[in-house]
Amino acid sequence: PDRAVTRPRRLWPDGDVWWKAWLRRLTTETRVEVQEQSRTDRPSEIYRLHLNRFRRPGQTIDGSLRLEQRLEVFRTRRDYGLDASWRQVRGLAERAAGAERQFLNRWTVEGQVRPASTWGLRVAGTAERDRVQSEAFDEARSFDIRTLRVRPSVSYQPGRTLDLTLSGVYAQKRDRAKGRQADLLKFPVELTWRRAGRLRLTANAELAQVDLSGAAIGLAQFELTDGRGPGTSFLWGLQGRYALTDNLRATLNYDGRAPSTTDPIHTVRVQVNASF
Repeated sequence: PDRAVTRPRRLWPDGDVWWKAWLRRLTTETRVEVQEQSRTDRPSEIYRLHLNRFRRPGQTIDGSLRLEQRLEVFRTRRDYGLDASWRQVRGLAERAAGAERQFLNRWTVEGQVRPASTWGLRVAGTAERDRVQSEAFDEARSFDIRTLRVRPSVSYQPGRTLDLTLSGVYAQKRDRAKGRQADLLKFPVELTWRRAGRLRLTANAELAQVDLSGAAIGLAQFELTDGRGPGTSFLWGLQGRYALTDNLRATLNYDGRAPSTTDPIHTVRVQVNASF
């Protein structure tokens, strides 16, 4: 992967001209990642990054091209800011039962403002196209989903030890390949409590309502419903990290899930790490 970051404020620290002062507020980041596993008999073209030799049926075993562009405005300001990003992924994988192609194109814009020192407001909007074409599992793994999503949230931080975030998410998803659609409404809440740098606890819960029109199974249903499944579902969890000593740390992860069609599912994981 390759990454390039541009910060004009370092080029013009004074901003003595209006256009320099304006550019000093911007930060850009570009990422390019190319992965290719190929059985080609001309590997030198792969090493020289001839992109027309990448992701070729019959030769590529697993390959992908990832492009990301991010633009931040007012990054140095704590009371307000704007973040816009674009991501595109093109992939081809040869499975045991047939080839699978992927295309993802996502635009996201997020704005934030702090009306007071203890309060923060965020609004994020996303437009996305997610397309997968599977030769062997057309019904379960093939789709062309267009998504429009908006996520407003409010956070409250009365002190250094406590953070509370309330959000609302609404999304429209339309599968143009199969004529399916889903409308999602989610209400996540997260509470974080920390103490003296040794203990950190994060509790989260979410209520989700998904209205699914059309038959969908497997990966197609997972993508259309954000992994929640149709109907009303609940998610909750607790993550904890405690430093027993300078060299000994313990972590706890508990996740609960109550789908609309099955009994609740609980998952607990405890881990202790020692460093010397």
